[in-house]
Amino acid sequence: MVATKTQTWYRVSPQRKDIEVLADIKGVVVHDHWKPYYQLLDVNHALCNAHHLRELKAIDEIEQEPWAKSMNKLLLLACNYKHRYQSGIPKNVVARLTQLYEQILQRGLSFHSSQSPLIRKGNRGRVKRRVGHNLLLRLQNFRVMFYGF
Repeated sequence: MVATKTQTWYRVSPQRKDIEVLADIKGVVVHDHWKPYYQLLDVNHALCNAHHLRELKAIDEIEQEPWAKSMNKLLLLACNYKHRYQSGIPKNVVARLTQLYEQILQRGLSFHSSQSPLIRKGNRGRVKRRVGHNLLLRLQNFRVMFYGF
C-alpha cells in the first residue's frame, strides 16, 4: 500500500520481497520494520504503531509483561493528541510524552534484565531474546520513528 493525504494505492505481490515497485517513492514510508524497506533510501521511515499495538496487546495478555499495557496506552494517547492538535502538539505535551516513553522503555528493559536467560541449543548464533525484549529494543533503537510529533 502506498498513500498520500488524498490517495491510496494497494499492490498485491506473490512475494513480499518484491519492493522494487517502491523504488521511486518519495516522502514518508510507514512500515512494520521489515528490513528490506530500509533499502528505500530517498524516503523518511516511520514505523507502524498498529503493528506495535497488536504486539503490545499480546505481550500484555500472553506474556504478562507489566510495561506493555503502559506503552500501549501511551501510544494511543500520543495518537489522540496528534489528531487533536492538527497544527502540531504543544511542546510541553511532547516533552511529557517523550519522558513517559523513556520511563516505560527503562521499566521494560529493567524487567528483561531481571529475567533468566532463555535456554538455547548449542553455543552458536546470537543469544535468543523474548518477544517483549525484541520489541523494547526496536522501540528504543528506532524511537525517532515513533514520536511523529
